[in-house]
Amino acid sequence: MIDILNDCDFFQEQIATLLVQCDTLNQQAEQALKKIEQESSEKAINGQEVKRVPKFFTPKIVSSAMIIASSLLLLTFGSWKIREQNLSLTQERSAYAKFKSAQKLGMEAAYLVQKPLHPLKVWQQAQNKWYQAIDLLDTIPHETSVDDRAKKKLAYYQINYKFISQRVLIEEKALENLESAQKLAAEANLFVQNSSHSQLSRQQAQDKWQQAINLLEAIPESTFVSVQAKEMLPIYKTNYAAISQI
Repeated sequence: MIDILNDCDFFQEQIATLLVQCDTLNQQAEQALKKIEQESSEKAINGQEVKRVPKFFTPKIVSSAMIIASSLLLLTFGSWKIREQNLSLTQERSAYAKFKSAQKLGMEAAYLVQKPLHPLKVWQQAQNKWYQAIDLLDTIPHETSVDDRAKKKLAYYQINYKFISQRVLIEEKALENLESAQKLAAEANLFVQNSSHSQLSRQQAQDKWQQAINLLEAIPESTFVSVQAKEMLPIYKTNYAAISQI
């Protein structure tokens, strides 16, 4: 197939040269005819015998050249059609491959988030897979056979991506609250240990325990870290009560 296309390119380049040569031959033939006619006229005037010169050779040359040129044009047109078909076939295969890859990513994303609770990392992995699937579907050309199915999948995947993205934000906030509460608890213990139970240190420790408790209570039960927050909350409340009694 490649050899045929290369040959077609070569023939296409020869068309222009052949047409120029045809035009040159035609001009030369016309000049020769004019010269012969002029000589014949002069001989007729001088009373010399004039031989009739056949005029068929010029059309014959031009006709042969035009036949060759027409054949080359047909061959060139054929090469264009072959290229167009190959391009269409390549585009179709690429579109189908993208569609199947997007489907695979969507199935993997859906499988990841089955039966929550899941840690933030899992939600982020699912979010990334939905994003990749959407990107693939969005690049499928409209003129391909999978375009209609790709549009339906795209709308469905965009809904899933939006839901997952919201869930990622909730999990991120919950994890942030948990880590902040742990940091406040450590600071509260440090105030008590290093300040010899002074009035100011006790007050600062009490404030930090209260802030930590508020953060833990703000963590939604639907999040992965809510289990850990529930385990920490009674301990923090006990420490808060103990420092408040001193």
